[in-house]
Amino acid sequence: VTGLFVASNGDKLSQLLIGEEFRESANKIIVWGVLIEIIRSITGAIFQVGVAKKNMKFIVLPYAVGSIVSVFGVLYFSAIDGLKGIALGILIGVIMSAALAYRKGIQELPIEWPVSMIIKAILLSIPMIIFSYYSTYVNNTDIWFTIISLTISVLFLLYIQWYLFSKSEIGHE
Repeated sequence: VTGLFVASNGDKLSQLLIGEEFRESANKIIVWGVLIEIIRSITGAIFQVGVAKKNMKFIVLPYAVGSIVSVFGVLYFSAIDGLKGIALGILIGVIMSAALAYRKGIQELPIEWPVSMIIKAILLSIPMIIFSYYSTYVNNTDIWFTIISLTISVLFLLYIQWYLFSKSEIGHE
């Protein structure tokens, strides 16, 4: 949910936090960075299950393949499309690592994915994404409008996180 918040509000965050001369470049790569980090976080969570279960042998192959694919992906795609190519190369490597980690994790560990909570998180995020998308086109230059728009998006984010926590097993203890 936080990744979706950052991806959908990246232009506003860069307007608020980054100097004007860097905004155009930042806006081009924010979504790529968020996608990479979301997938990397999922992979890290799978690996943490392996650490907790004291079964870390399945971690080696996904990390090795992801690293190699990232390096060669960056070399190949950066020659084609510069900064976006670098991001694409890293993203492909992270996706490969996550896919292998998921597959190996299912084979090696008793992982039960909270699919209904993931679906709820995505569905609850849709209004936040729509609000952010349309508020960008209403007024993209006024700093106060940006601050108010980000505040409303943060309230969406906090509500979603509160709701998901209250519906989780931890929230009922």
